[in-house]
Amino acid sequence: MERIMDVPAPDLEFYSNGYKTIGSKYRYFFGISNAGLVNYTDKIVLRLYNNKTLIFTETYTFADRLISASGGHALYVDTDTQALKFEFETKAGNYGGPIGKFIERM
Repeated sequence: MERIMDVPAPDLEFYSNGYKTIGSKYRYFFGISNAGLVNYTDKIVLRLYNNKTLIFTETYTFADRLISASGGHALYVDTDTQALKFEFETKAGNYGGPIGKFIERM
């Protein structure tokens, strides 16, 4: 099978790999994958919520460090307050979900 698009475009997927506590901080891990046919170079806004309260927002720009087609990007965020859900905003729409605790294996 071959993937066909009317106009080649990026196709982003967002993942939360959970969080872990480091001292009194919460560290959240996220992944972004681009399954599209062109590089992603626009901005992405990340928001973290504790219930309905916004506790963190950050805008990431990818003009200089693009997310290549069939590639990905990882990022982490530290906060003082625990977040229960995340939301990514792109020009194509919003994507989000719950955040679980990161399980470390030895």
